[in-house]
Amino acid sequence: GPQTAEDRNEIETETENQEEQPQQQEEHVMARRMGPMKGKAMLKRKRKTRFREQAKCRFCRQKQEEVDYKDIPTLLKLTTQQGKIFSRKRSGNCAHHQRSCMRAIKRARLLALMPFVA
Repeated sequence: GPQTAEDRNEIETETENQEEQPQQQEEHVMARRMGPMKGKAMLKRKRKTRFREQAKCRFCRQKQEEVDYKDIPTLLKLTTQQGKIFSRKRSGNCAHHQRSCMRAIKRARLLALMPFVA
């Protein structure tokens, strides 16, 4: 039969609720993944600004072919306080210069310019 204004409003609100449901479900899944923050609070949270990594390694920027074993201040920056060599990811070196650094540090250790791992 003929629909009244109330019937039309009910139908409209039902379709709106169906459209809102997937979005709420997505937020719920995100909130579950993110931990204690739920819903809208999670969306408003600002991202932490991370220090942007350099495009090239320090030796590539200086256009150095090999790392010098006599350059102790530079070599000390590539080792921990304990004397261990930093990984490529930690030091930011390219593969070529990381190998060169490793050789230089080992040579410096053999000549007693640097300590072995303490």
